Amino acid sequence: MVLKKHGVYLGKLTGSLSKVFMQITVAGVVLTTAAQIALRFIPGIKLYGIAELITLSGAYLYFVGISYVTYQKKHITVDLITWGAGENSLFVRYSGLVSSLLTITVSLVYGYLAFRWCGIVVGMGQKTVDLGYPRIILVGSLGLGFACMIIFSIYHFVREIIDLKYLFQSRRAS
Repeated sequence: MVLKKHGVYLGKLTGSLSKVFMQITVAGVVLTTAAQIALRFIPGIKLYGIAELITLSGAYLYFVGISYVTYQKKHITVDLITWGAGENSLFVRYSGLVSSLLTITVSLVYGYLAFRWCGIVVGMGQKTVDLGYPRIILVGSLGLGFACMIIFSIYHFVREIIDLKYLFQSRRAS
């Protein structure tokens, strides 16, 4: 019961933070793009680095966005395997468990590669051309996105196990 309570809280908290973060990055993309367009027509004003800020906001929007899709369980799926089974059948529930395990595995593999890439970028000490901020800030979007995906994948896996446990207990009781 403690795991269910804290797991749900952690999942909802991280999901809410992801949503707020996406809203901030969308606002960043919109405002910087609008500034770039508006100031383009004023002679003598040059905005160096706006393209870098748009790219930075877009990268965080994309990678935090994919983690939020994982939180919402809105992946693009083809449901050919469970198509004929009832929605609440044990086969569908177990296939959801297998799907969650597969998502965890893929997230861990790509998350590992993302963190390795972050380590390489930190080791190179690269900076962006126009604004000169450390490039790890941009590449860190990969690590953040996959870290959140791993958290959400584990969150859904644990929830599915708990739901199966309660399903079996309710079937035994009746």
